[in-house]
Amino acid sequence: MKKLILMMMLLMLVFGTASVIYAADEASTTTAVVAGGETKITLAGELRFRGEFSSNLKDQLNDGKKRWDKTTTPAGFSGGSDDHNAYYDGRVRLSIDAKIGSEVEGFVELESGSNNTDIWGWGNAKATDTGARGIFPEGNTKKGELFIRQAWIKYTKSLYGLKVGHMPLILGNGLFFDHTKFGDDAIVVFADPNKYVHVGVLAIKLNEQGTNHPDDGDAYVALVTYKDDKGLNLSGDITYVNDQGFSALIPTYNYEGIWNFAIRGDYMFGAATLRGDLEVQAGKFRGIGNVQDATVDGWAGLLGLDYKLSGGVPVKLTLEGAYGSGKASDDTSKDVKTFITSLGNDQHYTFVYEYKLKSAAGANNTGLANTLYLKGGAKAEFTKALDGELNIYWLQAAKKVALNGGTTVLGAPSVSPSRDLGWEIDTKITYKIAKNLKYFVEGGYMFTGKSYDSVVQTRAAGPAGPATYSIERNDAYAIRNGIQLNF
Repeated sequence: MKKLILMMMLLMLVFGTASVIYAADEASTTTAVVAGGETKITLAGELRFRGEFSSNLKDQLNDGKKRWDKTTTPAGFSGGSDDHNAYYDGRVRLSIDAKIGSEVEGFVELESGSNNTDIWGWGNAKATDTGARGIFPEGNTKKGELFIRQAWIKYTKSLYGLKVGHMPLILGNGLFFDHTKFGDDAIVVFADPNKYVHVGVLAIKLNEQGTNHPDDGDAYVALVTYKDDKGLNLSGDITYVNDQGFSALIPTYNYEGIWNFAIRGDYMFGAATLRGDLEVQAGKFRGIGNVQDATVDGWAGLLGLDYKLSGGVPVKLTLEGAYGSGKASDDTSKDVKTFITSLGNDQHYTFVYEYKLKSAAGANNTGLANTLYLKGGAKAEFTKALDGELNIYWLQAAKKVALNGGTTVLGAPSVSPSRDLGWEIDTKITYKIAKNLKYFVEGGYMFTGKSYDSVVQTRAAGPAGPATYSIERNDAYAIRNGIQLNF
């Protein structure tokens, strides 16, 4: 019953608020500009505060159900682990954009958080972290730190240019490489031979370890894009990653050299847009000691169709399918068949499965690695102030996996690997309260499939008989609301 109520709430968020009418001011974002001769300095920023509630993102088990737990006494039964989470967070961004004439630009952006996150959580965990004193020493705290998210210099001269520093980077649709969350240190050389063609070469420093040691991580990219006046966009790139200190997948391997070859395109004809993306990988993991080298053999593809409906309410319909190769949980071959990704902690397609949950590749934010999905979606602009979208995903693992463990104790049933990841419904509503100020609600509900099965002990062995077990899994969901001001 709770599942049905939650689904109805999500659907009501999308369709029920369509009756709200508000005449929003659609003027551009206000910025402060200081000019001195040919120099123009633009100040900008963002304040964002969000609250989130989620359930079953950790173990996909039915929290609160009585089950055997050897750590409890005397009965040995507990309510299970509490896999609910509720919190608020905040984020601050401040930027300075300095343009000197038409050729030179410098940009700096500061962002709150820490080295591995851009947010701070509301409240504090320990009283010793606060500035409060007295009988009730809680609260009264400073929040977050400011780190450099972007800092780069750009020089443009006629048909060519140079960009150097720390900057967000993404290749194409971000299937393989998306570092727009925090950015990378890079040198970019680009040229525009004519108004249709853009070419670029990038050298990216991913990791600098000890000096004079072969343990750095570097990436090199060559790309070209073509865009004409008739709705055709084409792009392609070749990326070589040389990470000599790599140990993310298997500690006994180092990257010797990984290649990613990509070709993409989209074409607009009338109210429809057809999109495609194909990425193929090659290379080797070099073994350490007696471990044999492993051959890289992953690939991914995406095909989508968007259609804009004419009428009173602008609506865009989307049909999309994507596939990323993978490796079965019981595959002991040396080949690396899983599509390798390098992505930030952002939502790349689903709100729960890939963004919040352990995916078929065994971790969060793995993109299309070992995943197949089919998506149907709709996005509507109900008024100038209100828009919403609804997406439905059918999710499958490219190769069978048992994500919550297939090995069990003696006498327990076994969990069989499966391709069935489940279904997911995602939605998002955005409401423009005033100029540059918006409120949004977003979330997803995932009907988990057999790949998330777990074995749960329901009774201990004793006078009543042998221990009993059941195979269980529960659906996962997360919902988040927030308010954001841009200036």
